[in-house]
Amino acid sequence: MRVREVMQTAFDVVGPETTLREAAVRFRSGKGRGEGGVPALIVMEGEKLVGIISITDVLKAILPPYILQDPHLAHMAWDGLLEAQCEKIQNKKVREIMTKQVVTIAEDAVLAEAAEHFLSRHIHSIPVTRGEKVVGILYLSDLARRVLGRCEGGAP
Repeated sequence: MRVREVMQTAFDVVGPETTLREAAVRFRSGKGRGEGGVPALIVMEGEKLVGIISITDVLKAILPPYILQDPHLAHMAWDGLLEAQCEKIQNKKVREIMTKQVVTIAEDAVLAEAAEHFLSRHIHSIPVTRGEKVVGILYLSDLARRVLGRCEGGAP
């Protein structure tokens, strides 16, 4: 089975100068996804792929590292901290927190190659390319649904 059979062809694109406030709206109401939104946005300058920004990137920007290291402190400080931190970063630009070294995959690659990227690099979204052009995005959740469907004995 090939990546093109599982990838999403409706995907959201933002520019590197997009604010995190604008990106948050796109995460929540992304193309081709359900109520939960999209886990990543592709960052393009014109036709050129320059990055990817994920929910994980945004959470890392919002939550101070000391909170993540101490679960007791995180529990006590969560109330109010989240709102204050969101207010603090909402005007930052996507370029400030996006991943610039983007892992991509060709649309005709086999799904095993995509699985290897997901597992070895600990990522959840991979832009799909045809030559230099981005033609889709593959989410770990889409691959997992396909694999689990096969495990259940269902159709691909």
